[in-house]
Amino acid sequence: MIDNFDLEAIRSNCEKVLSAPEIDAIIGMGLGTSSFFAARTDLNKPVLLFGDLDFELLGLETEEGHSRVKNLTFQVDRGKIREDAEKMKHLAQDREITVLIDRKIVENIPGLEKMGEAVADQTGLPIRYAYYGPTVVETIEQLPPDTEFIYLTPSYYFNTEDRIEDLLRELNRLQIPTFALEGLPVVRLGALAGLYSGSVEKIARNNALKLYDILKGEPPEEQSVLFQDKEQFTINMATARQVDYCPGFDLMMEAELINEEIEEGPLITLRDGVDTALKNNLAYQIARRELEEEEHSYRKVLANLFPQLETTADYQRVDSDRAKSSMGILPRWQTQGGVSLDQLIFDYSVWKSVSLARMSVSSAERDLEITGLDTARDAILAYFNVLQVGELLRIQKENLESTRNHLEIARVRMEQEVGSREDVLRLESEYKGALASVLETDFDLQKASLQFNQTLNRPQEAPFRLERISPGEESSVSVFSTPRVAALLTNREDSDLLRNFLVEVGNRYSPEVNLARLNVEIAEEDFSRARSGIWSPSVGARAEYTRKFGEEVWNQDAAGGGDWGGSGPYPDENEWTLVGYVSLPLWQGGGNWAETGEKKE
Repeated sequence: MIDNFDLEAIRSNCEKVLSAPEIDAIIGMGLGTSSFFAARTDLNKPVLLFGDLDFELLGLETEEGHSRVKNLTFQVDRGKIREDAEKMKHLAQDREITVLIDRKIVENIPGLEKMGEAVADQTGLPIRYAYYGPTVVETIEQLPPDTEFIYLTPSYYFNTEDRIEDLLRELNRLQIPTFALEGLPVVRLGALAGLYSGSVEKIARNNALKLYDILKGEPPEEQSVLFQDKEQFTINMATARQVDYCPGFDLMMEAELINEEIEEGPLITLRDGVDTALKNNLAYQIARRELEEEEHSYRKVLANLFPQLETTADYQRVDSDRAKSSMGILPRWQTQGGVSLDQLIFDYSVWKSVSLARMSVSSAERDLEITGLDTARDAILAYFNVLQVGELLRIQKENLESTRNHLEIARVRMEQEVGSREDVLRLESEYKGALASVLETDFDLQKASLQFNQTLNRPQEAPFRLERISPGEESSVSVFSTPRVAALLTNREDSDLLRNFLVEVGNRYSPEVNLARLNVEIAEEDFSRARSGIWSPSVGARAEYTRKFGEEVWNQDAAGGGDWGGSGPYPDENEWTLVGYVSLPLWQGGGNWAETGEKKE
């Protein structure tokens, strides 16, 4: 019989099943049903109440754990409300708790609010009550304006996942944290946190065994009603971010975190990571700039082989007394301009310097290639390191959750006196070890992410998402993952041939080996240049042309007077010079011999 939370229908149906002679046993569910049967002092047939959330405050059980009502049995998880209160006190961080409750529940359990306040006083938790309305809007309107934290209890009005989600969506929009009495199922729907797993299957199995014993003839009131479900403190991290709530590290380590992963930042594939590193990595940028520097240096040295053309212009002026006393030789002022051309004809050392500069460019190119390969390697290793540590963290969290489940089961078994304290202590130790491993790996993941961002020269804490690459997938990351190469590794002879081939190819194409060869060539060229400096002559030519544009000199006459004017037609305004030269180093204090010895070493 389904009563759709209608109290009149519930009471009517309960009367019907009690009076129907063809019914041998009754299973009831819900607070209305529980309240009806709990109010009877004697029942004419067995009644089994399903569930464990509704009975703790009804006071139906004795101290020994049996039903006070004849023919009635149920299960109660003692201390559940108190444990919720203690966990909320830690979670609420000194906020006042608003207990959201149905008025119908208060009507069915006289003194319920006072019993809740007594539990709150025992735990030092400040609470007040607010009541559900038939709709989300009416419920929100009935909340006190200064509501800071809500304890969600089951409601007749919000009895489906869709309706609960609607309510939680609005509470989260208002940034009000919520703690769910029903635990994990409601946390998954959007509540901030809850303490219990909501194990309907376990309750169902427990009731099935009770019913089996009842049908065999055992009196219901003699069955134990004590029941303990495992704790599963859960925090919904998506809700925490939405309501701007930051749980402490101790709570996060204790809780199972759902919706913990934040998929933020751009998706970076393996190829994207390598391309970005080759574009932005600082070491690679420095190597590229060094190559550019060497290219400019080469052009600078090469310029010594080409003509050197220079033009000049000058103006000079001296005082008049000095010009007069020179008898017309020194002009009072003069302007002139000229042009000169130098050309080196032969210098072995200079030619070798050009060759060395060109080889230095090749060396910088090799360095750039090596740095590029190193950068690509570092990007790939950093990429896989993030994936590897992330996968390890996932596995360790699963191990932590498994250990936590075993620990809770061991505690329940100890409470029911079918397990030992040694098992609990052993599992507590394993749980602490698993928790430490999760913490360590979590920090390793942060360090791996920082290293990846540094390799790609991204902002150090910038978020990113990586393409998942399974170890079993075929990929072009390594040549050894290809079937062609795998076919060559079937026996020792083929393996030796492949190894020799790879060594030969490595010696031929490895940029490090090629750079080493180039460095030897550079050293030999440098030694040849230094040795030639001992005996090699330098041959060159220089041509100059100068023209006077104007001047003023003192023209003295026979009487001892004179005037200022030009110098006359002789000498003329044009002058030119052509020089050829040869120089040979004979002795430079032994410095050239010392340099040669240095280069030879």
